[in-house]
Amino acid sequence: MTTLSKIVTQSTTHETKPFYTISQARKALVLVERIVDDVLELYSNLIDLEGEIELAECVGDDRAVDLSRRRLVEAIDRLQDCLEELEQLGVEMSDFKRGAVVFSSLDKGREIYLSWAKGEETVNYWYHRGQSHEERRTVDELEQRLFQFV
Repeated sequence: MTTLSKIVTQSTTHETKPFYTISQARKALVLVERIVDDVLELYSNLIDLEGEIELAECVGDDRAVDLSRRRLVEAIDRLQDCLEELEQLGVEMSDFKRGAVVFSSLDKGREIYLSWAKGEETVNYWYHRGQSHEERRTVDELEQRLFQFV
C-alpha cells in the first residue's frame, strides 16, 4: 500500500455528523472549495514526491531520497490537516483526483450524499449511500419531491 493510499483509507474519529440541506451545502461550498483546492495541490505534490523517491532509490541517491521523504511527510501532514478541516465541517472527500466531496443529507429518512466536484458551479447532484459518483442525479429531483407534498 502506498503512502498516499494509507492517508486516503485512514479512519478518523467520527462524531455526530451534520446533515446538510441543499441550501446549506451550497453556502458551505465557499469554504469547502478553498480546502479542496489545497487538497488537490497537495495530492498532486504527493504523487510527484512518490515518483521522486522511487527514482532516487533506483539511482541510489540517498540524499535525494531523504530530502524527498522529508518533503513527503510535510505534505502528508498538511493534507491530513485539510482532511480534518473538511471532517469538522461534516464533509468528506470522495475522489482526490476529481476533487469531489460529499455532504451528508437526508431524503425521506435515508442518508444520501449531496455531491460537488471541482469545476462545478455549485452543489447540483446527489446519490444514495453505496452508489458511485457516476450514478449522481440532479438535486432538482429532490426539490420536486419535497414540494409535491407542500
